[in-house]
Amino acid sequence: MYQALLREQLETLKSSNQYRIFTTLSRICGQYPLAKLDGCEQEPVVVWCSNDYLGMSQHPAVREQMHDALETYGAGSGGSRNIGGSHEVYASLEASLADGHDKEAALVFPTGFGSNDATLQCLLRRIPDCVVISDELNHASIVNGIRSTPNEREIFRHNDVEHLEQILASYPQGQPKIVVFESIYSMGGDIAPIAEIVAVAKRYNALTYLDEVHAVGMYGPTRRRYRGRTGRSRSGGHHPGHHGQGHRRNRRLYRLDPGNRRCRALLRHRSHLHHLAAAGDHCRLPGQCRASQGQPLRARWHPRCLLRRWHEMEQSFLTVRPATQADLASLVELRAYLLDGTNASYSSKTPEDAARWRSAYRTWLSSRLNNSDCVQIFAAEHKESGQLLGCATAIIDQRAPAPGCLNGLSGWVQSVVVEPQWRGRGIAKQLMQHLLRWFANRGVGCVVLQSTAAAGTLYQALGFAVSDERLLIRQEASA
Repeated sequence: MYQALLREQLETLKSSNQYRIFTTLSRICGQYPLAKLDGCEQEPVVVWCSNDYLGMSQHPAVREQMHDALETYGAGSGGSRNIGGSHEVYASLEASLADGHDKEAALVFPTGFGSNDATLQCLLRRIPDCVVISDELNHASIVNGIRSTPNEREIFRHNDVEHLEQILASYPQGQPKIVVFESIYSMGGDIAPIAEIVAVAKRYNALTYLDEVHAVGMYGPTRRRYRGRTGRSRSGGHHPGHHGQGHRRNRRLYRLDPGNRRCRALLRHRSHLHHLAAAGDHCRLPGQCRASQGQPLRARWHPRCLLRRWHEMEQSFLTVRPATQADLASLVELRAYLLDGTNASYSSKTPEDAARWRSAYRTWLSSRLNNSDCVQIFAAEHKESGQLLGCATAIIDQRAPAPGCLNGLSGWVQSVVVEPQWRGRGIAKQLMQHLLRWFANRGVGCVVLQSTAAAGTLYQALGFAVSDERLLIRQEASA
């Protein structure tokens, strides 16, 4: 009888095209998201649906840190946090996550699905007579958590604040209520009217539970979450989100209201799923925590910071060295990005202007390369191809002593140029760091440069400040 029931269920799935067949893939180490189909000798396929956005799980530095963690801690979690003790790595991660979101505390769950499922079950079962009101397009993890409780539930039309208010108004003001929704919905990509939903929930004395898994690290003024775009510091509910080495792996729970620690304590005691730490996490997370020491999580999660960290690990492709006579032609072409057809007051306006400055600059370079104590030109070279990807020029000027520069040695950064297709990969920063070390080794007390709008952030991060002095230029007609 039971076999027949199972067979009938499976046949129903097949006839409705819902029967799942797993595709077996072999990830290509160091090349993911490329993978090979098992038993297939064709070209590798690209796994577009992967959450390993930057391929960080395959990066040699990440794998090396995991090996180090295995040597330090061994394999496996060894048991639940509730019985065998909570691993120091989880405590460090939770503290870092709380800091990154400006919250009192955080709680780690082993899976993304489980965080919503277990948390909603716990809250709904522990708040007597709580009515749950859920957006119709909420994730399956939310739906499963709600369905697992006997609480009364209502569904409001997707992102329809008026319909939500109608439902809230139908219940007594004093009855516990919780509105569950997402900030960004994964399938359609549409964004919830967070401020409006929170305002309506507050008006009818309801909690809000906000899932930000698709927004963490991408949106808001600090790129920590989309909720930051509403201008509210808290929305009175919960905030599950993902955390991982550049890929979405585990959802975490954060409390957004002042009851944070009390809520976390309740979940620790009544939500059993968070006790079951992911078996491999303690091998992966120590490397993450060590790699990020000394830098606030709120800064590391900004997309530009994520990309910068990726590029810093990838910069084994680059060599920064003093330029030589062999680089002469490439240096002239790099400087042309600044001087040919730009809006600068000193740029060439005609082909004749361009030819004249190129000739003069080539002559100047020839006399200065490796033959001057007050001029240094650095070249950024691709290790494999030998292509010059960027250059920077430093000049020391002897001036009269001043309060901020008693020896009178003043440094001038003439230009920092990077090939357009290689910009945004940290090359300019490396060139500047070499220039600043060169200046420091020669006792230069003051370094001056002229910045573009695009480069201003880099220079300020390196310690440069905007001067109050006005720069005036007089262009002599005979020059």
